[in-house]
Amino acid sequence: MSGQKKYSFLVDLREGVRAGLFYSVVFRISPFKDQARVFNISYYDSFLIVLLKKIAGVAVHNKKQSFYYNDILFSALHIKKGLLHYLLILLGLNSFAVKINAKNIAPKIDGKVISAHWGLTAGILSSHIAKVLKIKNVITFHGSDIHSIPEDRKNLVRATLVAMRNSTFNIFVSNDLYQKAKKLGYSGDNFKVIYNGIPKPVKSTEEDIQSFCNAKHIPKNKKIITFIGNFTNVKNLTVLPMVELYLQSMIEDYIFVFAGEGKLFEYLNTKMKNKIFLGHIDSCDVNKLLLKTDVLILPSLNEGLPLIIAEALALGVPPVTSDAGGIKEILPKDFIVPLGDDFEKRFAEKIYEKLCNNICPNLSDEFNIDYMQSKERFLLESL
Repeated sequence: MSGQKKYSFLVDLREGVRAGLFYSVVFRISPFKDQARVFNISYYDSFLIVLLKKIAGVAVHNKKQSFYYNDILFSALHIKKGLLHYLLILLGLNSFAVKINAKNIAPKIDGKVISAHWGLTAGILSSHIAKVLKIKNVITFHGSDIHSIPEDRKNLVRATLVAMRNSTFNIFVSNDLYQKAKKLGYSGDNFKVIYNGIPKPVKSTEEDIQSFCNAKHIPKNKKIITFIGNFTNVKNLTVLPMVELYLQSMIEDYIFVFAGEGKLFEYLNTKMKNKIFLGHIDSCDVNKLLLKTDVLILPSLNEGLPLIIAEALALGVPPVTSDAGGIKEILPKDFIVPLGDDFEKRFAEKIYEKLCNNICPNLSDEFNIDYMQSKERFLLESL
């Protein structure tokens, strides 16, 4: 990619973690790949900080590598975190640290618009870069960058709200996420809600599906209950052992299949009885797993607008979910279990219900990738 580009995208992704956020960002920026440069934020610790952290037994921030995906070059944008950076953070002067970084990064940015994905890092930084360069700025908020900001992180809340106020446009992936932004303190009218969208799925052959299942030791004669995502607290996976306990009184031939990784792996591996762990799987294998799945589950405490539900619906796989975030904007209420008292019991009952009737609702055209990309393109080209 050479020459001046029309747009710059600023993202904060990990190449090895190809989950919902990763694909959502890729789908949104793909239409602009010939007109834009994509920068992937890569904070790294200076030599002195590395030494001090190793002595203290604290995790070190290392440089990310640039990578290609879907014919898009994600260029690592290296930002050094030295003694001054950590001193400013310690003193509560986070905004000064970001301003310094923005001033140093600005000369690398092309185009008339900088579009950031993920508000807490890319979004805040992009707003300062836009101010330095006097260009337009769009920030897309995907979920946890709004609904999971710790209440005691006052500086982070303040920085997010300032970035929202100063951006040309804020994009929220669901109406629920916009409402949560309002509760956080956002009161502007410089926003749009643009749902995540997915491409039309290409169904795998029966032979490919069976080959995948054989390789992953997924049994043929059991009901498959699948979770796909990161094993994090926000996904509420700690309820599943009790869900399984209730489910055992209703059905015998079942197995929980987990595709993903995270800190709750040991807990799930210890507490769950009938389970298989696949680790992270790529998008073509997600397709195969879903086509083998009887019910997809998502008991989350918070969500933006999870792509995995759209993927399941597009393939005719019934989901059973909590009522977190924007889920109710994509899924009929008969597939949703409200969080609250006796959630585990009600969730198990809903899983059993959907295993028995195997009815799946249709996916609205609003969640089609072409529809989403046309709205995104119209917005950026109008700036």
